[in-house]
Amino acid sequence: MAVNLNFVLVVLGQLVVDPMGQFMGTFANNKSVLLEDLECLESLTNIYLYSMNISKELLFYNFPNIEYISYSYGKYDCPMIDQPLPTTNTFTFSCKSLNNTIFKMSYLQNANYVSLAESYFYIENDITSFSNYRNKHFFSNAINIPDFSGIPRMEQVAFLLVEDFISSSLQYYSTINSNFISLASNHITLDPLILETNQYCSEFNLKIVLNKPTRFVDLSQTNYSYITINRPGNDFHIDGQFPILENSKLSIEYGWGSGLSVLPNFSQFGPIIYMYGSNFSAVLPEYTGKNQSIRILQCNITGTVSKSWCKTDINLAANKLTGEIPSCFTCYFSDPTVYAKFSLNNFSNYNQSLGCPTFAPQFKLIGSNSFRVTGTDIGFNPNYWSLNSNNIPVTNFTTILIGNEYIVNFNDTDLSGQDYFSISFEHPQPSQTITFPIAEKSPLPTGIEISSNQLLIKGSFFSSYIGYSNQSVEINYSTNCLINHTNFFNLTCEFDISSALSYPTIITIKNDNSTRKVIINPQQGELNQVTCPNNCDDFENKFCDLSNGICSIECNVNCGSFGSCNYSTGVCDCDSNHQGSDCSIPFKQCPVGSKNSLICSGFYCNNQTGICDCNSKFTGDDCSKPNPYISSIIPSNTNGGEASFFGWFGDSRSNLSILIGIQKCHPITYNTSNEIKCIAPPGNGVYDITLKQDDIEYILRDSYRYDEIIKSCPNNCTNSNQGICNTSNGECKCINSYYSFDCSLKRNNDSGGNPSIDPSTGGTNITDNQVNFQIYFKNLFEIDFSGNIVNQYSLQSNWTFNKTKDSQSNNIYKLSQTIQQSCEIVSSIEEISTPKQYSFAGSTFTLDAGSIKLTISISNYYYKSNLNTLQLQLISSVDNNQETDCNSKEVSTNEINTSSFKYIKISKDNRVLQGRFINKILSDGRPTFLSTDIKSEGNSIIATLNLPHFVNQSIIDPDFSVLLETDFKSKCDTKNDRKWLIPVAVVVPIVGLSCIGVIAYFIYRKQFVEKPLNIKLSSFGK
Repeated sequence: MAVNLNFVLVVLGQLVVDPMGQFMGTFANNKSVLLEDLECLESLTNIYLYSMNISKELLFYNFPNIEYISYSYGKYDCPMIDQPLPTTNTFTFSCKSLNNTIFKMSYLQNANYVSLAESYFYIENDITSFSNYRNKHFFSNAINIPDFSGIPRMEQVAFLLVEDFISSSLQYYSTINSNFISLASNHITLDPLILETNQYCSEFNLKIVLNKPTRFVDLSQTNYSYITINRPGNDFHIDGQFPILENSKLSIEYGWGSGLSVLPNFSQFGPIIYMYGSNFSAVLPEYTGKNQSIRILQCNITGTVSKSWCKTDINLAANKLTGEIPSCFTCYFSDPTVYAKFSLNNFSNYNQSLGCPTFAPQFKLIGSNSFRVTGTDIGFNPNYWSLNSNNIPVTNFTTILIGNEYIVNFNDTDLSGQDYFSISFEHPQPSQTITFPIAEKSPLPTGIEISSNQLLIKGSFFSSYIGYSNQSVEINYSTNCLINHTNFFNLTCEFDISSALSYPTIITIKNDNSTRKVIINPQQGELNQVTCPNNCDDFENKFCDLSNGICSIECNVNCGSFGSCNYSTGVCDCDSNHQGSDCSIPFKQCPVGSKNSLICSGFYCNNQTGICDCNSKFTGDDCSKPNPYISSIIPSNTNGGEASFFGWFGDSRSNLSILIGIQKCHPITYNTSNEIKCIAPPGNGVYDITLKQDDIEYILRDSYRYDEIIKSCPNNCTNSNQGICNTSNGECKCINSYYSFDCSLKRNNDSGGNPSIDPSTGGTNITDNQVNFQIYFKNLFEIDFSGNIVNQYSLQSNWTFNKTKDSQSNNIYKLSQTIQQSCEIVSSIEEISTPKQYSFAGSTFTLDAGSIKLTISISNYYYKSNLNTLQLQLISSVDNNQETDCNSKEVSTNEINTSSFKYIKISKDNRVLQGRFINKILSDGRPTFLSTDIKSEGNSIIATLNLPHFVNQSIIDPDFSVLLETDFKSKCDTKNDRKWLIPVAVVVPIVGLSCIGVIAYFIYRKQFVEKPLNIKLSSFGK
């Protein structure tokens, strides 16, 4: 008959069958337990037989529903294990009579967990097929370690190695494919380097005396995550150092060893370090890691515990440590588990009643029920925290940094619609509840009272961090109120003020970056508690007056000691000597004009300095004196006579006089604000002009040139057979096939080059097979009275281009650019197709066919001073073959001056560049003298044109030609292609009201008209 039981317990011969308290029976001690005794228990799941003579049939019988079998023979002999063990989850077997017998691993295949105790076996791997192999846990006393090759990964393998252990079988340690391996023995020693051979094990337990290592054990290439080394003996070290190399993934448990004198660098190992019962005789070092659980118990450690250990879960009981324990630990001595971790040492503050004044947690909501917790001395166990008054416990937490940062979760929590929450802390003692904001908000005072020298403030969102935040209170922006008590809802501070406070008094409360300002009536005992609508948060720069509940406008600056805030307008009211938004700028009145009773005579007053800022036409403290300048001059001839001076001279012109050089221009026959006439003495040449009026002296350098009655020509036109001088304008008329400005060159049948325009520089190129002449603008300078450059503008780029034709079909090319804001510089290049007479500034001269005339105008330039002038710089260069040919000649330069023109001449390789500078310009529409300085420097010529100060426009008009020497040869025996450069610089200083420049390259060639100007434009259309 089958019995429906699931539990059988037999102890010392007593068989107990009692799953429901229904049956209990007894066997005599001298009888065996046979299969038929239990075979009827078909529902049996657990069997425990202790100290019984168990039959072989029962030992190997497969109960249909069995889960757990535990057989112990005690004093009885047991049958041989010669077949697979029963099919079950757990099988434990204890017998003393099977020593030195063979146990085959195929016997394990039906049981998940097998433990063989008391007897020791020779274990043999006889498995050929692993398809149905179930065993995952195997524990046995062993003579050997079997070869585990091919056996599927196991969970646990543990061997107690006996005295007769076959040491050669240690080679098979590397084959054990198991998550956990344990080796123990009281009979053998082990080379610790064997640990490096297994690549499968993650947790290893070793209780064997270890030989002295020959080198440090390197486990970096293994899968160990946790190693326990228990009772390793006295030799497991290298010069007192822990002999396993640092490994950040490896946790270590080390117990009951000796020989170490240097503690390992714990931070370089895994998350758990346990060391106990070992005589290290070492000093506790600084800790450099974080988030490790470290136990150093009964290890003879000395020294002190620094704050660096606050980032660990540390246990230092039973050592010889001294000094003070850091507050991160002492704060939690009210927790017995923490207190015990520092017991049995010699600390000076090992006391449970120290309290925790440094406790400063900070909670921040990061999810619907999740919080990030940071702060100072916040402890090691968030399970001591609970949420709100209903004490909701922590559901779970994640450690970010031990003792410093956690992520905690409270289930069944809904904080929606709430502004703050409370956390109760069981530790540190005494327990307390602290309120924290859901989101950052400015402090919100709802009532403020002054009592003696204290501010008593109530409200919300004050410091909830017990000093963790940077909280401050100020009175009227200057007096600090020292906080002596604060929590989320109340704040008290003390202040010291020399003078009595008056209404309105501004109270500023800050929590880190959050600030709230309110106005109060500072009368003693007056409770200011009239709140404003929505605390004035609906308005920008407004804050509440708690004495009347009205929103006031905050001045967005501190009005300082020279002003006060007008809370009705939100603007500082300054005293009479200050100005500006914060009243910090001094206010000084400027002088009144002597002629019109206006401040600064109507010009700008800088009331920070009290100094007038006059325009360019006036000067003086009150801008009442004219600031004269001369823009153009009509001189007398060499016999003397009337001279006219144009410019700006003001309205008064008192004590007016003009000097030409050192001679007076006298008498003055006419004067207005724009023109002065006087009678010039006889003379010739160029002189300075000195104008004196209203106690002001104005000097214009090299500006007055006597007009010669008879004009001389350059080189007297060489001789009468080559040219005739026109004494009315100083220009040669060449004859007999001669040409050039002085008729010194004879025409030949060779042509000159092809001219072109380069819009990128605003210049002109003239090119033939051998030579390329270039002329382009470089800089415009503003020069002060002492000759110093005060402004500089580069003119080598930023030109715009346009092309037109005149009535005679001459091509005109216009390039322009703007400097400053409105000053326009225009370069007009004209190709002359037929000879013509050209008039400029009252002078007439000839332009031959093929000439190129360049006109330069500068308009609306703004000077820094009426005394300043301009200089315009033009660069001319020559490229040619550097190798010698039949035309090769060195560079030569020459300069010729006449009464009407100044000429320059540069010769190279039988080619000539010549330039003609007329000595007049148009300044604000009037002709006036233009002085030109020529200077040779090596292979370059610098021409400087000096122009008067102008207001509206200045136009310049020189011209240039490229000619061929009389002996020029168009064909030589060899041809050369390499180039060299001759720079020719033309600098045009501008000193007058207007400045006109015309630069003409006159190219004399066989057929001027047949070769038109070639415009080379890479980025402009024709």
